[in-house]
Amino acid sequence: MGRIFISAGHYFRNSFDQGSGADTVIGTSEAQEMIKTRDLVVSELQSLGLVENQDFFSVPDTLNLSPTIRWINNRAISGDVALEIHGNAGGGQGAEIFHVHRNNERKRDGQRVLSAYLGKVSSLGILNRGVKPDIKPFTQHPRLAFCRDVVIPSLLLEICFMDSRSDMNALTTSRLTFARGIADGLIAFRDARGGSTPPRNTSSG
Repeated sequence: MGRIFISAGHYFRNSFDQGSGADTVIGTSEAQEMIKTRDLVVSELQSLGLVENQDFFSVPDTLNLSPTIRWINNRAISGDVALEIHGNAGGGQGAEIFHVHRNNERKRDGQRVLSAYLGKVSSLGILNRGVKPDIKPFTQHPRLAFCRDVVIPSLLLEICFMDSRSDMNALTTSRLTFARGIADGLIAFRDARGGSTPPRNTSSG
């Protein structure tokens, strides 16, 4: 059975550190919100019988993007999967997930994760923004390193919008529900990929 790597997007040093991500509508940082959510995902995975550092791994919060990728790659084996959670911004609402461009297997994995996640949080008003490739115009970047450079199948989930008061109200009042949706998605991702030797996170064109 494959193992799970979970990362909270934007490393955290202190509330003034530029690596901590964009400010939220409630005055916290993206890093703070993702760490709180990730901690509950860890607890939820444990409640399902998974053992930390055996069945799943939580990336240290003091690592920024490149060290996060190295940390995962140094520990990953065939059949493992990785997910990084982020908070979105830019005036929208809802959740979306990114996969490496032109990889249909990873697109299907993204659909599994997002479907499981929304199965828990759509009733809270979190909208479905879809499964998207990690290229412009779907993202501000020409590529997403977490989707491209992690050697095992990996996805990036934007769990909600940090600048949406309704999204943030749902997150802060029902964070455990968000965590349960993420945990469900991780299990679905692991189960789909863990029984075989998957291709690396490469684009087919």
